Amino acid sequence: MGSAGAQVEQTSPGSARGPVPKWLGAMAEPVYRAAIARRNRGFDAGRGVTKVELPVVSVGNLSVGGTGKTPMVMHVVGLLLEAGMSPCVAMRGYRARKGRNAPPRLLIEQAREPAHSSDEADEYRRVFPELPIVAQPDRLGGIRALLDKPFQPKVDCVVLDDGFQHRKIARDLDVVLIDASRSPFADRLLPRGWLREPVESLARADAVVITHAELLDPPPGADPNEGAERAIAESGGGTSETLLELSNHITHAHGKPPTAVTAHVWTGLKLARSHAARFVPELLKDGRGRVFGDDVLLPLDELLGSAVTGVCAIGNPAGFVRALRRTLLGDRTNPGRLADLFVLPDHDAFDDAVVRSIVGAASANGSDWIVSTDKDWSKLRDRPAEGWPCAVIRPQLSLVFRMGREAFDRRVLTAVGVDPDDPMAPIKFVAPAEGDGEPMRA
Repeated sequence: MGSAGAQVEQTSPGSARGPVPKWLGAMAEPVYRAAIARRNRGFDAGRGVTKVELPVVSVGNLSVGGTGKTPMVMHVVGLLLEAGMSPCVAMRGYRARKGRNAPPRLLIEQAREPAHSSDEADEYRRVFPELPIVAQPDRLGGIRALLDKPFQPKVDCVVLDDGFQHRKIARDLDVVLIDASRSPFADRLLPRGWLREPVESLARADAVVITHAELLDPPPGADPNEGAERAIAESGGGTSETLLELSNHITHAHGKPPTAVTAHVWTGLKLARSHAARFVPELLKDGRGRVFGDDVLLPLDELLGSAVTGVCAIGNPAGFVRALRRTLLGDRTNPGRLADLFVLPDHDAFDDAVVRSIVGAASANGSDWIVSTDKDWSKLRDRPAEGWPCAVIRPQLSLVFRMGREAFDRRVLTAVGVDPDDPMAPIKFVAPAEGDGEPMRA
């Protein structure tokens, strides 16, 4: 890894210790644990929990950092759309790409404005252009404002992005994701570790899904690019637990085995048409690239024999780095070369100084491509193609179920009132009145 690459510090999610010195974390962890326990007791009793008039599916996790929530939310949204439902996504909107002082309400019209979209909201928008998105800290207020807004498209269900700790909204299905490469059972609560709440909280989840199973796969043979292997270790990749051991831990804490196991797989590459026209116009002429919206779709083997600079600013960069390395080594007779690697903090703003470093490194090392994640492209795509030394390309990521897809999909459809055996005949969803029947689940 070149000197220009910004490595993840050891105080990032997935590292051996939490965000503060060990001695301070040891003192503060019991205080945090008590506060979380008190908060959860209130929600368990139904205090401060509101039931919206639509079915709600929550996708969340236990820890700080990435566990694959965005691909899973996209899977859930796609499933609901296929079943004839009209979902909206409600999320906190962690960080806007530009204009940090943008107004707090990010409903359907504003979510279409890239300058005010958070990373994930912009990513959802590019995949589902008509998807209503609420991106603001007050998700309940945002949902109500969306539903009350005149002339809004029909919305008949809600998907909460990162909703496990957002218990003010009752939910009909609570899905928790656990990254196979970062076992929460080997972690500690904040700030000593990276857990937002203890593993015992899995008992209130309806479904637990293991993600990033590909990171437990045996790596390909020797890699000539030592920087990539070193970056995996530094970015928190790898775990001492096998999939079976992790599953046993989940079964003990959750009360039943994981519902599904998934992996993230690169199935192709996406290149902005503006970058294709400037740097590789022949792709548009010789049929190697297929135009889809604002992008040109390419096969993974375009990276073979190429020098690339990798760039990511995501919660758990190990998956990106490992997949990039595997792709470059896909043909050992014509391997690609990882010339430099920038592993930046999650949600990095990609300010001018960072972009200058990336541009300088790619120019100096003769990169043919700069490879970034789709989420990071949300903050890079407004920069003119003329400012880059080579094209910026992103992987087309697919969520692959290694087991449990049918069971998981049935849980989702049933939660929103669709008969999974006859998706064309929806079951009418009736929201219970507050105080009726069992306490609302949050």
